Parts: sequence; structure tokens; C-alpha cells
Amino acid sequence: MYRYDTVPRGMALLIPIILLLGVSVSSALMVSLALNDRLQSQNNSVEIETARQMAQNQIDSLKLRLSSTTDWQQNLTADEISMIESINSFQMQQAQLTLATLSSTGTGASGRLQAAVTQAVLHLPILLNRPPAALILTTEPAASAGFELAAETARLALWSSQPVSFATGNRFTCSTESLRLTLCQSQARSGPLLVSGDVITSDVHAPDDVIDYLFGVPHNEMDLLRPLAHRFYENDCPTEQDGGFIWVTGNCSLPADTQLGSEQEPVLILIKNGSLEMQQGAVIFGLVVSLRHDSGFSYGLSMSVNAKIKGALLVNHSMSEDSAITIEYAPDLLANLQNHPDLQRLLPLPGSWRDFL
Repeated sequence: MYRYDTVPRGMALLIPIILLLGVSVSSALMVSLALNDRLQSQNNSVEIETARQMAQNQIDSLKLRLSSTTDWQQNLTADEISMIESINSFQMQQAQLTLATLSSTGTGASGRLQAAVTQAVLHLPILLNRPPAALILTTEPAASAGFELAAETARLALWSSQPVSFATGNRFTCSTESLRLTLCQSQARSGPLLVSGDVITSDVHAPDDVIDYLFGVPHNEMDLLRPLAHRFYENDCPTEQDGGFIWVTGNCSLPADTQLGSEQEPVLILIKNGSLEMQQGAVIFGLVVSLRHDSGFSYGLSMSVNAKIKGALLVNHSMSEDSAITIEYAPDLLANLQNHPDLQRLLPLPGSWRDFL
């Protein structure tokens, strides 16, 4: 008699196999889902990183544009301006500084995911302070070193933290008109007989560190400025008229009638551990910094007939005995130099970088 509650022998053997297959299929399905999740997560990570990199590239490109202009509203495109979340400008001594927050959004390859990057930057000129005098000295020049310094009324011709004697008979200040007419000595404001108000010496407020005063970088860290220079020379001088920031290591000799820079495109020349010699008729339009660094030597500054610096000169060493310089102070030219688009820098603010999904 057949019993319905009895499972055939073959079926009894099949049940464990079916159960085992069910477990295996379930496990395989779970593994497959886990792998899919992991693959999707990896794909998302790649896409997010792609989006983040796109946003960062856009900000880096904008930073290059910002660092080479002083008029953002006029010189940037509408898309570039839209990436600037906030702008705050303020004055620090003679320099105009601008603090800005930049923001950009990037999109992954599939278009599903986005990432936003923000960063705060500070825009400022390389030259933080414009010299208020034709000549600024941090040490007393050698006794025979002479100069003719010209400045308009109410402008300083000489400013020094150390005493500077005019009793040597070869140091004069005068008006710019007198200098151009080669009458500086006969129409002197300051000289051996009289020192006027266009000369301030032994002044505790005068800079002792010209690099820190001009650029905001301590003298012992001056190599931080080197990457900002446009051209470099070793015991040589440029002869072209182009402006910019020029770094000379060693001696610099300008041939006759050479003109460096111009009224519109002034030049910033830093001469490190070297002498400056300007032959007849040579003119430098801009700012010259004669700098002694890790050296015990003094260096010469020699200008022949009709050779001059139109702008200003800063010296941190005792000019040698054979030095003879002529400077026509030009404050407007120095302002052009400070605000020149090629002499700006953009500094990211530490800790300001953020990204968001």
C-alpha cells in the first residue's frame, strides 16, 4: 500500500543537493552584489576625483590670471569673475592688497557626480613699499664716495639710518630741473655749506633691512624672492629696454647710451654682491637695489657723465671710495613699477583649501 507521507528514496537524496545549490546561489548572489557595490564605489571615487581635479584646474588657471593683473573687473572674463565668491581690498602702507575667495565646481565623466573646491588667496605687489627718497642708505658711505641727488620740492633726496657727512665736498642735492641743466652743484639745496630738509640721516625710522622694507622678506631669506624674478645675469647686465624684475649676481656694467626700462615700463634691478658701472649716457628707469649678502666687501657704484638712475637707489653697504652716483627721484615712475601687472604675486592662504561633494 502506497503511503503519501513517504518520500521516494531518489527524492530524499536530491533534497540536500537542492538545498546546497540554493545556498550556493544565494552566496554567489550576495558576493555579486557586494562586488557590484564595491565596483560602483570605486567608480564613484574615480569620478569624484576627476570632478575635484577639474575644479582645481579651473582655480589654478584663474590664479594665474589673477596674479598677472591689477584690474580684475576689467581684465577678467564673466566666467572668471563668477568664480570669485568674495573680494576684500585694503591698504598696507603704500601697497594695495586684495583678499579673495575662489570657488569652482567640476563634473565627473558620467555627469552624475560633482565636486566643488574653494580657496582663499591674497593678491599683492612684489614691491610692498615705494622708496620715499632718491637714495636710501643703511651704512655710511666711504669718505670719497660722492653723489648728486635730485628731487622735487617737499620730496626727500637722501634718507639714512646712519650719519652721512656732506663735508666731503662731493655730495649735493638739488631740484630735478637743476640736475637736468647740470647745475646741481651750483644750485644745491644741500652740500658742504648747508644741509637742508631734503636730507634725513641718523633716523631710527629708516630701514636697516632694505629687503624686508621693500619686499616683506627678511634679508637672510632673500632667496625666496629669486623665483619671482624674470631674468637672471651673472657678472653681466641686460642691455634691452624691457622692464620687469632683473636679478644680477656679481658686477653689472652698462655700455654708453644704454637705456634699461622706460617711464611706462620701469625696471626693478637687484644687484647681489657686485658693483654697478654706468657708462656715459646710460640710464636706468626704475628701482636699483645694491645688496651685500654674506660678504664683507663694499661695492662700487659709478656713473659717468649724463648717466643716471631715474627712480631710486637703495644700498645696504658702504659705497666704495670710487663711487659717484646721480639719481633723479621719480615717485610716479616708482608707483608705475609697484602696480605693474608683471610685478604682482598671488599667495594661497594656508588652511583655506576645502572641497565639497
